[in-house]
Amino acid sequence: MLFRSCVLSCGLLLAVLATACGGSSSSAGDSPTSPSGPALPAAGELKGHATDAITGKDLPGVAVSVTAGANVGKTAVTDSTGSFTLSGMDLSGSTTVKGTLAGYQDLSVVVTGTSQNVANLRMTPTGSTITDSTTDTLAPTDPPCAGSTGPCKAYAVTTHLQGSFDVTLTWTDPGVVLALELWRNGGKVADGVASGAPLQRLQTAQPPGAYEVRVRMVSGTKQTSYTVSGSRPS
Repeated sequence: MLFRSCVLSCGLLLAVLATACGGSSSSAGDSPTSPSGPALPAAGELKGHATDAITGKDLPGVAVSVTAGANVGKTAVTDSTGSFTLSGMDLSGSTTVKGTLAGYQDLSVVVTGTSQNVANLRMTPTGSTITDSTTDTLAPTDPPCAGSTGPCKAYAVTTHLQGSFDVTLTWTDPGVVLALELWRNGGKVADGVASGAPLQRLQTAQPPGAYEVRVRMVSGTKQTSYTVSGSRPS
């Protein structure tokens, strides 16, 4: 009786174990598979900041455009703080960003890879409108420059660094007297000094800013040609 009970109990236990093992088994073919494919391109925002390369000041109004890469044609303009954002960008490859602003050299930077989403533009100012030498003519009938008397011509000069002007004025007619002057913000800041005739030389140290080099006729009854040459802070 005891042996029979043991057989029944053991048989029942084996049946339970067999059921449990069968319920937990599965075929490898029953598992779903996920299709593999190429990684999706990274999309996002490219931010940047435009500054003057010399003074470090923020530059609003810089026209920003994408000129190479997957995002060609996207554009933005820097705000009052010099910042810009290009949205909806594919940054998985290389992107070339160009900045343009009047008075500054165009600048292009290349952003590569999804980890680099910042394109800072350090814009270099262009030089003066006077190059190494400027030749012109002045006649008694020419009008005066603003704020001065007598026939006069003015040439814009923009400097971005503290430095010295060293400008020479020569003219062809010894019967005419010309004056060489440096003006800023409507006022004269320096005069040329006669150094033989007909020649004047102006040497002065000035802070960065917008200037005018002026050639003014002091006396004379006929037209003369002249040349302004020299160096100034860039």
